[in-house]
Amino acid sequence: GFFEYCPNTSLDTQEIASSFDSAKKQVGEIHMVVFPECALSEGDLVTITSTLGDGNRGRPYLLAGIRKPPDPEKKGSLGKNFLHFSGHLERSIRSADAGHVQHKHHRWCLNDSQILQYHLGASLNPSKRWWEGIEVGERKLHFFMLNSWMGICPLICEDLARQDPVAEVVRAVGPTLVIALLFDGPQLNTRWPARYATVLADDPGSSVLTVTSLGM
Repeated sequence: GFFEYCPNTSLDTQEIASSFDSAKKQVGEIHMVVFPECALSEGDLVTITSTLGDGNRGRPYLLAGIRKPPDPEKKGSLGKNFLHFSGHLERSIRSADAGHVQHKHHRWCLNDSQILQYHLGASLNPSKRWWEGIEVGERKLHFFMLNSWMGICPLICEDLARQDPVAEVVRAVGPTLVIALLFDGPQLNTRWPARYATVLADDPGSSVLTVTSLGM
């Protein structure tokens, strides 16, 4: 079967704006705001860019995990799981397509042990294997050069875990920083994100930042 993530609570943009302003008071300039996998809907993205793109808050880069539900008018259609990257925020961003879009390359497959581990048995039957209900199209990998020395490559969850064919391209380019957007549990050094981050940290020597969702 297929599963999808449909949160029943709305994003608190005022809380995000307050956190952003508090962070600026502590550290000064904010260069980038990062949201984990599936954190925002397309509507949330428009609201966030309008809120954080206010001239009083500066113009940070934005990297965000976006979820898009299936088209209700198309029977059997699947949703989308992708990341959005935009440069210094402008209030004119009206959709995810206004920035750079990179779709997830692999569907997450939930087996019985994962369903029990994540306490999803009330929603998903553990006797079945469940696949993430998203479209998987042509693979695309973005590399962003923010200045003469900082090159960033964003990935989405399984794209970090399932090395083929992403790792070969990442090693060929050798970005300064890999940012992996996750929809996962706590980030412990004994769990899979840390193990796979170490692979790219060793070769090509990139720094790897994994950002997980509080919802898990």
